[in-house]
Amino acid sequence: MLLLLFAVACGATATATPVPPTATTAPVADTAAPAATEAPSAQPRATTAAAAPTAVPTAAPAVAAPVPDWVSIGQGKHYNGVIPIATCSKPGFWDVHYGGSSCSTLRPSHPRFNQLLEWNPVQTDEIQGDLAESWEISDDGKLYTFRLHDAQWSDGKPVTAADVVFTLDRIVEPGAIRARTAALRRFYESGTAEAIDAKTVRVPTKIRAVTFMLNMASDYMVMYPKHIVEGQSQDDLNCCPKNLIGSGPWIFKDQILGESYEYEKNPNYFKEGRPFFDGFQAFFIKDKARLMSAFKVGQLSMSYAFFSPSVQPKDLEILEQDTQGRIKKWVILDSSRELYMNVNEPPFDNPKLRDGTHPLSLGGTGYPVRDPSETLTQFFQLPSLRNSYDWSHPRIDELSAIQEAEFDPEKRQAMFKEMADILHQGEGHYVPLIWFPLSGALITGYRISM
Repeated sequence: MLLLLFAVACGATATATPVPPTATTAPVADTAAPAATEAPSAQPRATTAAAAPTAVPTAAPAVAAPVPDWVSIGQGKHYNGVIPIATCSKPGFWDVHYGGSSCSTLRPSHPRFNQLLEWNPVQTDEIQGDLAESWEISDDGKLYTFRLHDAQWSDGKPVTAADVVFTLDRIVEPGAIRARTAALRRFYESGTAEAIDAKTVRVPTKIRAVTFMLNMASDYMVMYPKHIVEGQSQDDLNCCPKNLIGSGPWIFKDQILGESYEYEKNPNYFKEGRPFFDGFQAFFIKDKARLMSAFKVGQLSMSYAFFSPSVQPKDLEILEQDTQGRIKKWVILDSSRELYMNVNEPPFDNPKLRDGTHPLSLGGTGYPVRDPSETLTQFFQLPSLRNSYDWSHPRIDELSAIQEAEFDPEKRQAMFKEMADILHQGEGHYVPLIWFPLSGALITGYRISM
């Protein structure tokens, strides 16, 4: 869901036909930006982007900006151009298994990867194959056999079952931080997956699990090439985007540190006819006035969801009105904000003090898996970026394990209620504050064809 809109435009398994615009002037990304959830450590060369408009937009008459040619004449399935988009953050950690931020990890790094499974971006309640061409589940629900497409990594080497086994084992590596992929540890034991042949992998699970398939379809469960990743350190994979490659529709091209990053199409992508355009360049623009201006004059064609408090759904509604519908808003309820406490030091080592709202560190997250267990993965499983002080509770740990094998929804709901009751007594290491919507914008002309 976090990447749903862009997945449609980029060509996930569902048939999607975007016809992007031609941008003659690239927007300037803000160089002064708030600290991302994870600070970037890569040090690419610095360059200068082209000039952008500096006028502050007003809320008055509708903007009669020229409609790009592709809106009226684009009837084909490919566009020979690079789409300019707005992104919500500068890149941070590039390892999707490690990083916990959808803005600074998932969105910059994910376009070059595939998962075994994915959520259908058109029928969004369905799971379909991504790298997996087909799969079978044993009668007891504890053995999954995946048959892979004839895909290749962007260096030309074939994607094999051995790569899938390597990736699964890497995700559950003991002691390794896995912010959004840690759920796999509830299902899979390292060393148990088996490559039957070059294109068939057999994955046993510890239990007949309710959410195994949901988690395998998460955008964070990307597959890595063994021959590239093996031997590299965690710092190598976090710091530098060119240390990783994938099998996906896009190949990383370059970044301007603190300003933008760019991808070009993978000419050997295994999904025929995709991606639907030559590339995209993502610009980080902090200032709302500059962002709105860039959309109005045609310098931006779409955006990821905006996490910035300065850009609200109402701002994008005004943008849609001011452009007479040429720019469309989209809104999802996806994220929350929390306060975090160090429960190992005074005063929060005392559970009686954890109910108040004292000066604490503030964080936020999104929920790629639509199930209560996603909260357990992010905030209570160990080790985790959002459980940095290693908080645990024996009963919550016990319930976290057994709920996964409970297929009776009422019994499973009762387990989550018991966990909530424990937390309401003052236990826990974080205080959930609010849910809030994420919003973005998309220029009209992108079409979905079934």
